[in-house]
Amino acid sequence: MSTTLFENQTADGSSAWAPIISTGLVNLYVSGDLGGGTLTIEALDPGSNIVVVDGGVITTAGMHLIEAGSFKGRAVLTGSAAANVNAYIEVENVKTRLAVRLRV
Repeated sequence: MSTTLFENQTADGSSAWAPIISTGLVNLYVSGDLGGGTLTIEALDPGSNIVVVDGGVITTAGMHLIEAGSFKGRAVLTGSAAANVNAYIEVENVKTRLAVRLRV
């Protein structure tokens, strides 16, 4: 399952909060130009406090792996100049993972 966080983001800002349903590994795809900025993945903890996801501070485009369970998250772009960023999160399919585990 893939969730779009940013599509052609050209200025500092935050994406909408999105439920990230994960069984452990999250692929974060970042493409385009960060314009010298930093993309941070944030989570909302049970007390409604915003925290930075470990491994979720990104300064280069590419595929980044984040080890995390399910959480409510968003992307935040800061410090950019003339950015044009796309960011997508993809999680493992729980059914596929279970099927693979059962066959091993």
